[in-house]
Amino acid sequence: MTNPSEAYVRMIEQLPQRPPFRFVEQIDRYEAGQYLLASIRLQSVRGPMRCLPAFPEACVMEGLAQSAVLLVQLETGPLREGEVPILGSLFMRQSKAVAWHETLRYEVKPIRLLASQARIEATAYAAGEVVAEGELSLAKIQTLTKGG
Repeated sequence: MTNPSEAYVRMIEQLPQRPPFRFVEQIDRYEAGQYLLASIRLQSVRGPMRCLPAFPEACVMEGLAQSAVLLVQLETGPLREGEVPILGSLFMRQSKAVAWHETLRYEVKPIRLLASQARIEATAYAAGEVVAEGELSLAKIQTLTKGG
């Protein structure tokens, strides 16, 4: 049987986003049907955005969306060949930028989960404070493939 942490690493590597735009480094904990906790050490982020004074709010939200994709895959199964996750909606009640020396932690919980659609409650924390919270919806869609 595969070590869960090895399986989690493979799932993160299969996210469509690539560094420097992948904002989940590890899955810290997963409880089926309940929640997923994930994180990233912001010191590990490379690229042009490092010249900004803080990790941007939009990137915090993208990290929440990427964490939600991981939760949906753990709950409903991995993405199939040609399937991609898309963000349907995003409503944040609050958000703020985060200092580069922080570790950003994500908590995502299913509100409603179907085979190809999900509504997720999402919260991001840094330095023990909430830096973003809200809801998002995701869907898995089939892309057009050659000959299809």
